[in-house]
Amino acid sequence: APSNGTVQQRADVVGFFKQYGANGLSQFKKKFGSMKLYPPGEKEVEFYSFSCGSDEDDDLGGSNGDAFLKKPISKEDIEEAIPIYEENKGSFQKLSWKYIKRPGGQAIRPPDWYKLDGAVAQVEKGDNDTECPMWTSNGSVDYGGKEQWEWWLKYKGKSADESKVLFVRVLEMAKKNKKENFY
Repeated sequence: APSNGTVQQRADVVGFFKQYGANGLSQFKKKFGSMKLYPPGEKEVEFYSFSCGSDEDDDLGGSNGDAFLKKPISKEDIEEAIPIYEENKGSFQKLSWKYIKRPGGQAIRPPDWYKLDGAVAQVEKGDNDTECPMWTSNGSVDYGGKEQWEWWLKYKGKSADESKVLFVRVLEMAKKNKKENFY
């Protein structure tokens, strides 16, 4: 935006991040920390296009801890998982989960919490067709809301029973990794 433009033109942070294929300052810094930036349109910058949780965003190979989504699910897995899911679907949130600090005085839960929350959302609501949250009501970046949205989206296409199995798998992984997840 021109330096003599209106405040709205000069302070279009969302537009700025979209121009450079990022969704927030942390992602922008990570992508461009070692690159020279040019004004938009002056020189094409190679970067991975960022879209909030699109299907192309991550391969499901496990680089982001989502390899469990690809593991085959049998009828026996479903039969075993349903009672465990029913017992834990509401109580997992009451466990003493750690908080991870984020800029602006915010904190989010460990990734396993969002994986569990995404599985419950898939079971109760089906596929995620909502818009990715970006800002909280007080104007700060919505880190937690975005994580919840992205993990729910990763369950897209899974049936309720499959999601219950995945919930149980993540719960078991989370409990094995106490140091990372719990106080």
